[in-house]
Amino acid sequence: MSRELRVIKGKNPKSRTQKRLLTALWIILAILVAVLLVYLGARLSQDLTPQAEQTNVVYRSASNSHDFSISADTVVDIKAFGKGVVILTDKQTIYLDKSGGIVKNELSYSSPAMSISDDRVLVYDRGGTDYRIENKSGIRLEGNTEGDIITGALGKKDNFAFSIRTDNALSSLVVYKASGRKMFIWNCGEAHIVAIALSDNGKRAAVGILSSLNAQILSTVKTFDFDYNDELYSQTINSEAIHNLSFNSTKMLSVCTDKTLRNINSDTNNIVCDFSSDGLRKFVLEKGFGHKVLMLAKYGNDSLDEVNAFGKNGKLLFNQIMSEEISWLDASARYVATTTGGRVDVFNYSGKKVGSVSCETSIRKAVLSGSRLYILTSGGVDIFPATDFINVEKEIIKQPLQTQAQAQETLPLFPEADG
Repeated sequence: MSRELRVIKGKNPKSRTQKRLLTALWIILAILVAVLLVYLGARLSQDLTPQAEQTNVVYRSASNSHDFSISADTVVDIKAFGKGVVILTDKQTIYLDKSGGIVKNELSYSSPAMSISDDRVLVYDRGGTDYRIENKSGIRLEGNTEGDIITGALGKKDNFAFSIRTDNALSSLVVYKASGRKMFIWNCGEAHIVAIALSDNGKRAAVGILSSLNAQILSTVKTFDFDYNDELYSQTINSEAIHNLSFNSTKMLSVCTDKTLRNINSDTNNIVCDFSSDGLRKFVLEKGFGHKVLMLAKYGNDSLDEVNAFGKNGKLLFNQIMSEEISWLDASARYVATTTGGRVDVFNYSGKKVGSVSCETSIRKAVLSGSRLYILTSGGVDIFPATDFINVEKEIIKQPLQTQAQAQETLPLFPEADG
């Protein structure tokens, strides 16, 4: 009789333990996936909520000490320069960098004004005849004009220009090479040249002329080519007072008056923005990417301000009605800063507020430069890292510069894209 042999395998205790461990791991993994999905859903919902309930990193200056002490009453102007700022006072030009380093050049002008290029500063005596070209390395060139200076401009090719009053004309445009030698003169017999722009290639100049006709304000824009030594074209704007003009390109100008922002060339006089029903309170030209930012008193109401930002060719990037009166406005290649009393709010060019700085004293001016925000209060300048603000509530007490790096070490800096 044949026998069937069956081998019966007994249950291994070690195998049972492994199976239970695997089951437990799968349960834990399922729970983690569920939690992750809930978290991502909440974040997505938050991102889709317009600008709304997001909080911002806030710096609060709580100290009477400043990174640079100066009486704000002596400050004539403050502008971004390199990765720092240049401060024009009634006695000095002061170069302040992001670490608090200081260079000073003494000054003895009655009514100083300045124009900035990438690496040089034109300082001139408005109503006088003296001027100089300088930077933080020192004074590069000094000179005198033949008539009282109305306004001046410094070009990217280090050429510079003045509108002056002369015996030959009510005003004259005089353009100089970087060496200080005259290269172009045009006399304007019956009107004042109030604005000057120099093209990036150093070959053209444009002027804004203010006059009156039949008791009406008249603005005229003229463009000149130095190679032809003659006027290329002229455009007239009736019943508007010109404030500022700049080259969008070699052939196209951006012109800001008290009522409109326009694009102008030989064939075009297009209105980009009409704010004739509002009041222009401040215009900022950001030279890096050519952004133009307008601060308007909506419907003529100074307590209802509107900020409008435009790209180089006139495309509207954002407009924002402010709930408080804005006292100062500045712009860099990436951000717009508005000042209200003791607070500065920083917006990107999508109109989203990305951060705020609060100070216990009233803020006079705030300037964006490189990776820093420079705030002028009555007693001095405070320098803040322009941080990559995140949507969590965090308040940082302002520290002196030597310890500030430690206080900010967990907050990443913005890329230095606009210095």
